[in-house]
Amino acid sequence: MPRAKAVSTWSAWRAPAQHFDHIQLEQPIDGIIPNILGQAGNQKRLIEIAVTHPVGDDKLLTIIKLGFPAIEISLDLEKHTG
Repeated sequence: MPRAKAVSTWSAWRAPAQHFDHIQLEQPIDGIIPNILGQAGNQKRLIEIAVTHPVGDDKLLTIIKLGFPAIEISLDLEKHTG
């Protein structure tokens, strides 16, 4: 399965604020452990924080199969500063 591609190295946009009723850190869910699991009502959203490496192919495939909305935020400063 091909990897999702970033739009660009740097992207910024305004999006509607996301409000969560509950968040959990590093909470196992259906065979994966997202960095952050946010829940609003009965909807779950996954947030991955990439510091040293992005989400691996196996985890990405599981996220896609689960159908949860997900975002990966890259904090790899070395990658962004050259």
